[in-house]
Amino acid sequence: MDELARALRFFVALPGLLRRPLSPVSARAILGRRFETRDATFLALVRHAIFDVAESPYRRLLGAAGCEYGDLERLVGRDGIEATLELLARRGVFLSLDEAKGRRPVVRGTTTFTVDPERLANPLTASHLVHRSSGSRGAGTIVSANVAYFRDRAVNTALCLDARGGWRWRHALCFVPG
Repeated sequence: MDELARALRFFVALPGLLRRPLSPVSARAILGRRFETRDATFLALVRHAIFDVAESPYRRLLGAAGCEYGDLERLVGRDGIEATLELLARRGVFLSLDEAKGRRPVVRGTTTFTVDPERLANPLTASHLVHRSSGSRGAGTIVSANVAYFRDRAVNTALCLDARGGWRWRHALCFVPG
């Protein structure tokens, strides 16, 4: 039933994505808005996807580092996002690949816990598509995406193509390794 609901959400959201083609001008405008709202968007995401979710592994890491939401808000306002994230990483607010996949416990000072990889998903986004990674080094990881992700990727791709004159492309070559 979950898969049916997900497929329905995808097919309802897809026309909105396809009806609004991107031009280099509109992609640059979207990027400009992203930068203008970056701090507020980041803080809203952290508040709702981390601090409002009791079982969030990132909430536990921030707590172990002695960082509450108000502290994070002050740091971002004073130093910016990059400096804040660098400080948090130095204080242990990060996950290694093995920790994120639940293969190894997270140990930060006196705090120890194991991550359930499903708890790393953004609880605020609707899942439209789900697939599983190949799991070449262990169990495959479930990865979900929504239509907004594809729109964001389209903006990034449009800007890269425009920077390289790609809007005039008509053909592409694909090389397969080996």
